[in-house]
Order: sequence, then C-alpha cells, then structure tokens
Amino acid sequence: MQFDAGIARTLLLLDLVMFLLAAYFAGAVVARHWSLHYFAQRFYQSSVIFVAIWLICFERLGLYRWSFALSFKDEFYYTAVALGLGVVPQFILFSIVPALSTSRLVLVYSFLIAIVLVGGSRMVAHAIRNELLRRQERKPAILGDEEAIRAVQESLSSSESLAKASELWQPNASWTVDDYSRWFGVLASQGCKDLWLTKPLARHELALMLETAADHGVNVAFAIPGLRCSGYPLRIEHSGHQTLLLPSRLKSCGARFRLTKRIADVLLAVPILLLSSPFMLLAALAIWFSSGQPIFFRQKRVGRGGKTFEVFKFRTMRTNDDRSWATPGDSRITPVGKFLRRFSIDELPQLFNVVRGEMSLVGPRPEMVEFVAEFEQRFPRYSERHFVKPGITGWAQINMRRILQPSDIEQVLAHDLFYVENASIYLDCSILAKTIAEFVFHRVA
Repeated sequence: MQFDAGIARTLLLLDLVMFLLAAYFAGAVVARHWSLHYFAQRFYQSSVIFVAIWLICFERLGLYRWSFALSFKDEFYYTAVALGLGVVPQFILFSIVPALSTSRLVLVYSFLIAIVLVGGSRMVAHAIRNELLRRQERKPAILGDEEAIRAVQESLSSSESLAKASELWQPNASWTVDDYSRWFGVLASQGCKDLWLTKPLARHELALMLETAADHGVNVAFAIPGLRCSGYPLRIEHSGHQTLLLPSRLKSCGARFRLTKRIADVLLAVPILLLSSPFMLLAALAIWFSSGQPIFFRQKRVGRGGKTFEVFKFRTMRTNDDRSWATPGDSRITPVGKFLRRFSIDELPQLFNVVRGEMSLVGPRPEMVEFVAEFEQRFPRYSERHFVKPGITGWAQINMRRILQPSDIEQVLAHDLFYVENASIYLDCSILAKTIAEFVFHRVA
C-alpha cells in the first residue's frame, strides 16, 4: 500500500515521538533517574544520534512511502525488522567513535522499548488507516469510449467504483470555460473527485480542463488502457515535444541485488546449517529406524531462468518417487514424517541447495517440472517467478495457509509476482522474521 503525503508526515511525526520516548525510558531505566533535566544532560547527544539514524533507516527502507503489511500484526513484525536493521549501523558508529555514546546498554534498551512503542503505534495507525480508507470510497470518473472504460475498469481495485464522464457530456474543441465549469459542476455533484483521461487531449483543451478542474476540486490524471502496474518502475523523458515512458528493469533482476542476496544467503545459511545439524542427524536416524532408506527425498524442480535442479528434503512419505501434491491428512505421510512436517524439519536439507547457489532462503517455492509446464500454459506471467531464485520460504508461504493445492496456484502466483516486483533485503528479513514467528506458533494450515 502506497502512502500519500499526509499519511507519510503523520507516520514520521508518530515515529519521532515514539523514538524519543523510547530513548527517555531507556536512559531512565539504566540511570535509575526519571528527571528530564538529568536525561538531557547525560543522554541527549547519544539519543539524538540514534533517533536520527533510526528515522533515516526507516526512510531509506521506504517505511514512509509504502507498507507491505497485510494486517496490523504484520506491521509489528516489519517494524521490528526495520528497528533491528537500524541498530547495526549504530553499534558500528558507537564502536568507532565511543565518545558519541554514553552507554551501549541504553541503545539496547532503546531498541527493545522502541519495538513495543513504535511497533505498537504503527499497528494502531494501520488499523485506523484501513478504517478511514474503507469509509472514503474512491469514485473516479473516466472520459473515453466504451472499450477504454471497460479496460480501465478491469484494472481498478474492489474499493473503487466508476462513473462514466462520457455519459454526462462529451467535451470537444469548441468548449469554453463556462462549458467546462458546468461539466465539472455535474461531476462534483456526483461525488467524483478524480477525472481520468484515456487519451491525450489537445494542448488548449487540456489547459482549460486543468484550470476548471482545479476550481471545482477535481484531480485530473491520464489512465492509459493496458498500461497497468506490474512492478516495473516508469520514468518520464522527453525527446523534442514527444513524451516517453521508460520502464526500468526490476531491482530483483539486477546484479547488485543478486550479489547482496547471495552474500546474505551464505552468511545466514551456513550458521543455520551448523546449528541445526544435530536435529538433522536425529531426523535422519528416526527415518532410517522407522521406515528404512532412502532418508532424503530428491526431486527435480525448476529454478531461476527455468533451469532445473535437484531439491533435497527429508523423506516424509512412504515412497520417494511421488509426483503429486500432499493433502491434509495424506495417508502416504509416515508418523515420523508427520512430526517432521509439523516443525518444518523436513525442509532443513534445502539449506544445502542454498549453499550450492540453487536456492535462496527467501523466494517463490520451487515447483515440479511437470506442473511448471502446465502452469505456464494456463498463466502467461508464470515464467516471471523464475526471474529470481526459488526460496525455502516466501511471500506466499507467510500469507497463505501452509498446505496448498493446485487450485491455489493463481493466488500463489499473485503472491510470488508481488515478491519478484518488490524484492529487497528488508522484505527478505521481514519474511524470515514472520516465518520464524509462524514456526513458533506452529501454523500448519
């Protein structure tokens, strides 16, 4: 969800107040002194620095431009991740220049208190924002022929209704200011605050329209049929008098992002692999003693660029050559396999795929070769999910039920494409944080 300027300023002010309160409470707890004067004397400098760094971090992560949170609970997760990322440069700065910080403990307490205050306030803001948006239904008017109107209408969200401006009158080159004034008066009386044009107008027509629209409080925009939001940033350039719309390559496909993501994958996957090795050994022994070999389930899956690779998982079913999706209460799942699936231990061997560079910790789940061929025939955009490496967890996994069926593929694809279009290290960290939270609470369906 993208924020307008008013929401962005409100969030900035709210965060600033919560950060200052967190700094004050942290200083008071450490010093055991609640005087504001004492706090200003002892902790003022370090508090200003780390509040400023957190605000800059939030801005750079885009927390004042949009929100990925689909619920108020998500808002808390993602805020906590942003705060954690903001702590890192602070510890580095205060270690290089110790004089800037009077106490590392104050920073730790500020971080913990900020999670509660900033995360909590953003949860409340999320709920209030959703309620206000629900009450303020948008009703744009559109100017164009029936085909253009229908094409734009198909792109609207469910919260937006449509009024056909062309049914009221059809502006033409001979219209005067008075004609436009009467026309916009009718639009305004119908509650339309936005007018969308499906094609460019002549210069003098557009100039008259803009001036008259401003007098009636109506916003004018171009809504070109077929030009839909697809995650490709557009920038405007001019060649002579010709306006050009230039699409940019997705960030997730860039070499810098791929390198950063690869480094992060290795730095996280190797320690997790080492720490989980005792559990993996116990899982292997349990499978061997209960149902014999093979211990691992291996299967060809489709990765980045459509290349196939062999995915590794602990075997949880009675056979190792299954080619169909698992279902709730699947009779093929062994008792040990049921336990491994409940706690996601069966997924741990995929860390080897991550280390080998075939998978990432976060990304669309890799699909079986047989299903990919079918889905690419049914969904034209399905191959776009192969722009990035598949992941152990992903946007679809944290926002949908855990056990999925082929009938869910359209919704899964929508989630996967959202990730491909919006991928960032911050989003990856947020997905990992929510995955851990879901694991702790054992969400199984």
